[in-house]
Amino acid sequence: MRAAVLLVAALAMMAFVAVEAGTCGGNCPSNTCGSCPCGTSRSMVDIAGWCSKFGGWNQSQCRCIVSHESGGNANAVNQNRGGSLDVGVWQVNTINWNACSGGRAPCNPSTNLGCAIDVWKWGGGSFKLWSTCGVCGACRGESGMNPDWDGTFPEGYDATRPVPLEFQETALNFTQVKVAKKMEWA
Repeated sequence: MRAAVLLVAALAMMAFVAVEAGTCGGNCPSNTCGSCPCGTSRSMVDIAGWCSKFGGWNQSQCRCIVSHESGGNANAVNQNRGGSLDVGVWQVNTINWNACSGGRAPCNPSTNLGCAIDVWKWGGGSFKLWSTCGVCGACRGESGMNPDWDGTFPEGYDATRPVPLEFQETALNFTQVKVAKKMEWA
């Protein structure tokens, strides 16, 4: 009898662990995540506050993207059909981790912000590289930029990170943007 109770307890524990891994404590809405790189507890952030940390992008589009991507959960994770993961506030995909966060999951909101700025730049100054750009009216390059942006980046952001080869044709050249802005202001 005791062995049967222990067996049932062990099976229940294994089932709980399997369910917990798939849901990441509620951070994985699809319930199909094979890993939880950002942990199993929710960490909600102020969407408007985090979007406003970068003045280059269209703020309403940013708020829409974040609302649809993570709902403001810094620990959100989504496993895509091909096995890649999207993580954090802006749901940055694993294909971008090497270029923007040293190959690690950008779970920290500040790191995720830096990666999101990179991906936005690689999309030509738009949110077109996010799967939710259509619902947010954010798939076109020129509409993704804040026309009043002064060309500055958030403190700690490395604007000198190289652009991955696959994005070199579409990436926004911020030197050109700053020169154009200076000409407008003159």
